[in-house]
Amino acid sequence: MDDAKLDDAVRSPFKDLTAHIFPPPEVAIIGAGIAGLVAGAIFERAKIPYVILEKRAGDKHLEGADIAMYPSSMKILHDIGIPDSFWPENSKAVTTLHLCKAAGGTDSPALTRAASAVNPGVSRSTPNVAASTSTPTLPTVTSLDPSASTNGHSPSSPTGPIVSGTKPFGSQTIAPPVPMKTINLANVVGDNQALHFTNRRKLTLALQKLVPRSNMLFGITVVQLREQTNHVEVIYTHQNTFGYMSIPVVLGCDGIRSVCRQLVQQARGGEARPPRYAGEICYRGL
Repeated sequence: MDDAKLDDAVRSPFKDLTAHIFPPPEVAIIGAGIAGLVAGAIFERAKIPYVILEKRAGDKHLEGADIAMYPSSMKILHDIGIPDSFWPENSKAVTTLHLCKAAGGTDSPALTRAASAVNPGVSRSTPNVAASTSTPTLPTVTSLDPSASTNGHSPSSPTGPIVSGTKPFGSQTIAPPVPMKTINLANVVGDNQALHFTNRRKLTLALQKLVPRSNMLFGITVVQLREQTNHVEVIYTHQNTFGYMSIPVVLGCDGIRSVCRQLVQQARGGEARPPRYAGEICYRGL
């Protein structure tokens, strides 16, 4: 951004969108996903003034894949205010995981077509696939131990059933391949512990209850960060108008395609590098 546009930003009527927050925020959190909301909840409990800036408007920031939660992360969420009653209703405990290979053979094209029919434009021809619990995305690559089932039904993620055995997928019936490896999750998370596949939308909504709505600004797109000696200048757009704020700390929580990361790389004379496909798909846990 050139100096003329920066001057326009400073004079913008939208420059002080945080005027209603008192005391003035000391931290700007970029992104209202799980990471940003957890950070906001922590600052709220510590009585550190903050503001959360989210690019998406409405409830679009609630979207995203289900997530695997480890016991240590669940404890942190408990400490910041997520009640224990949240987990039975919105997650499934898993004790055993089967990893399967979906490469080569005559079934791979059918699997790819079936997956693409549900998620157009998403390629599923990757040779190495690890745990996923969402039937619409990777229906044959993961099955869970029956001990994870509830009420006599097959194990499922909070948003849909998990394939365990031969299940219909659209107009086709696809049998899961033979597992390459079976993992006892007690060896990963500890005895008498479990990994919880959790509904991202429900978790995000629960976290939002811990953060005052007045501390969250939606429709804010950060376009430049200028690091000064004692503060950071944040330049953004809101409703097609430039805005500006000066704040001591900026915390980037805007995901794998982080604008903050790109801006910091560019500000330090580096090249803004986009995420690189590593050739594998995995189910990430926290």
